[in-house]
Amino acid sequence: MTINPSPQPAPHLEQHDARVELLERIVDSALIAGHRHVEQFARLAALARAIANEHISSEDRTTLIGVVENIARHAELDATLDVEFFGGVRAGQVIGRLVRMAGRRGAVQDTCAGAASDANVTKH
Repeated sequence: MTINPSPQPAPHLEQHDARVELLERIVDSALIAGHRHVEQFARLAALARAIANEHISSEDRTTLIGVVENIARHAELDATLDVEFFGGVRAGQVIGRLVRMAGRRGAVQDTCAGAASDANVTKH
């Protein structure tokens, strides 16, 4: 009696699943970044409202302006990192595509070279 092992998923299905997983992670990263930016802008808006309050002292207004500058600086750094991250993801996709294309070309060249060398072999 032969035991039939469970069928293995086709390589293209595994590759598809890996791509879906990667896209899910990228989307998750984008959502996290988006939520972080929403929180930063909400804090900036609250501070702007506080600064605009006519009943606030000059000293408190100066302090709040410093806090706004600090939050804005961090938001700018966060946004820069996000742009670099997502740009890197995009570049990685382009590089991955080029590597796959080069691999296919190499396989075709190897096949052609193998066929050419077989033609030169004298069979006895």
